[in-house]
Amino acid sequence: MKLRHVLPILGAVIMLSACKTSAPVTDPTITEASVTGDDQAELPDDAGTPAIDPAEELVCPTPYQEVDATSCEQLTPRGYGLSIDSPAEWGLGAGTQTLWFGRLMCADGTIPTIFRAGSVGKAPQQSTSPSSQTHLGTLDVVDLWMVQCPGDAKPTEIYHNLYRCGSPCAPSGFSLMPAEAYRAYVASLEASDNKDNQRARALALRAYELAPDFELSLMWHAIQEAQAGELTEALALFERAEALNPSAAFARMQRAHILLQLSRYEEARVVTLTLMTETQLDDPDYPEVLCLHAGALLSTDADQARALATEACSLGEKECC
Repeated sequence: MKLRHVLPILGAVIMLSACKTSAPVTDPTITEASVTGDDQAELPDDAGTPAIDPAEELVCPTPYQEVDATSCEQLTPRGYGLSIDSPAEWGLGAGTQTLWFGRLMCADGTIPTIFRAGSVGKAPQQSTSPSSQTHLGTLDVVDLWMVQCPGDAKPTEIYHNLYRCGSPCAPSGFSLMPAEAYRAYVASLEASDNKDNQRARALALRAYELAPDFELSLMWHAIQEAQAGELTEALALFERAEALNPSAAFARMQRAHILLQLSRYEEARVVTLTLMTETQLDDPDYPEVLCLHAGALLSTDADQARALATEACSLGEKECC
C-alpha cells in the first residue's frame, strides 16, 4: 500500500520540545499531559488534562492542555485573533512553528493550510495580559498568519501577539483538536517513526476514538489500518474522510489504491476518473494518478492502460515501470 503522500500537518511534525513556553503553570487545576515511551498504547480514560478555563488565571498554553470550549464561547471577545486590534495571545510556543502547536483546526474539524505571513509590527494598544517569560524585552509584537480552510474562497487572517499569555481560545470559525486526542496522535507518530507499528496503530485508534470528527485523527487512523492490511476498514475510513473534506485528493487516491488491491476495478475507475479530471498536468500527484487510472483500466482496456502506464513511468512513477 503506497502511502507516501503526507497530510499538511503530518508533513511538518510539531517540534514540541522547541515550542514549549517557559511560562510556569501556577494554577493547580491546569496541568500538562505527556506521553513517554513507557506509556501504554491504550491511554487510560482518566488521563486527561483539566481544561483551561479562560476565567481563571491565564498562563501560556502548552501542547496538551485542554481548553474549555463552552467558556470560550461565553468569555472570548468577538473578533479575537482576527484583527491586529484584537490579536490572539497564546505565547511564543504556540505561535512559532505553527499555531497552537498544530491543534488549530477549522470549525468542521478539517485540516487548514497554515503559513506565517510575517510580523506586522507592534499592536496598536499595549496588552494587559501577562507576558511570557520567553519575551526578549519587546512586548506586543504581532505576527500575521494566513489560515485557509477547505472550501473557503480565501484564507483567514489570524493575528498573534507573540509574547502575551491571554485567552487560550481559538478564533471564531476555528476549533482546537481535543488535547488527549492530539496527545495520542503525536505518540502514534513517534511510535510509527520508531517502527513500533502495533503501538502506533493502537494510539491512532485511541486518537480517533477521542476525536472522530477531526480530519487529522481520522486520516491517521485510516493510514494505520491500511498499513496493517485492514483494507476494508481503511477504505471505510478514507470514504468518511473524503466526505468530511471533499476538496482533499489524498483520501480519494488512497481509496483508489485500496480498491485496486481488492480487485474492485469498476469502483476504482469511478474514483480515478474523478482524480484525472481534477488533477492538473503540473500537479506533483499527476504521475501517480495516471498510474492509478492505468490500473483501473487494465481489465477493460489493456492498450489504454499500457499507454497510461508508460506515460506515468516516463514521469517518474516507478510503480508503473
